[in-house]
Amino acid sequence: MKGAPPDPQSARRMELAAQELFNFGRLREPEEAMSHMQAVKGAQVQAVFEQLLQPGRSSPAVALAGSVPQRARACAEALFS
Repeated sequence: MKGAPPDPQSARRMELAAQELFNFGRLREPEEAMSHMQAVKGAQVQAVFEQLLQPGRSSPAVALAGSVPQRARACAEALFS
């Protein structure tokens, strides 16, 4: 339809497809992507974050967007300051 605003969901799907092509060189089936995500254990995620937050490493960049409750902002500041 001429003059209709772009569909944000379509734009998001295109962005995700571009990321898949960039990262994997192909579009993965949703089932494949889900199985890889489900295979990640909490301990693995924790280990990566512990490495990232070790003293002497450069500080991570953190951005809070939108309407962020004060408590969430205070937690983020405490974690990354």
